[in-house]
Amino acid sequence: LPVGELYKSGLRAASNRRIALSYAAAMAARSDVVIKGLFLSLWAIQSGREMGFSSGESMTKFGTIIAIMYIVSFLSSPLFGWFIDKVDRLTAMCVALVTAATGYLSMGMVTSPLDMNMIPYMIVLTLGTGWMVKAQMALIGQEAPVRERGSVISMAQFFGALGILIFTAVGGRLFDAWGPWAPFVLAGGYQSLLLIAAIAIRLTTERADFTAAPATARKS
Repeated sequence: LPVGELYKSGLRAASNRRIALSYAAAMAARSDVVIKGLFLSLWAIQSGREMGFSSGESMTKFGTIIAIMYIVSFLSSPLFGWFIDKVDRLTAMCVALVTAATGYLSMGMVTSPLDMNMIPYMIVLTLGTGWMVKAQMALIGQEAPVRERGSVISMAQFFGALGILIFTAVGGRLFDAWGPWAPFVLAGGYQSLLLIAAIAIRLTTERADFTAAPATARKS
């Protein structure tokens, strides 16, 4: 099909509120990974300079915390994947949003990412980031109409890329203007709004409410 028809197909699928939520969640899920990777490192370097460390020394010290975060992600991923298969995938999205919003908003209480006492906050942040990606992918995979699955999933990735652009551009300015915690609180606030929407959709829709036959399916 022409590219224009593929874009229309992806947008048309948003009449399913679960798919629309998945598009919005993709903006958070994809940008979360970038926000965590980019702004935590900058924060560690900035905090290290205040302590008298060079950039290299700061990243060396921060490397221990990064290792802990990766171990947590590695161990928790299979468990959350098992959980996704046991519940409605929108329920899994709600759990992921609660965890992610908590983790990102709690960064406003972090004094320094180099402080080992801040590891519990980093762990919740890591869980929320990983679970958001998995929940969003599982939800869009379940809800996408079979005959338009490729264009719908691709549209979700488009919104993910858009989220990266928006949150890094706005978050970077807030990092300089308000403080290193600001990009995280921005993401946490957005995830809190998504959580409200996800709960409302979960309570008012059944699984897969895409009732209109896709145009391509009708032509077939």
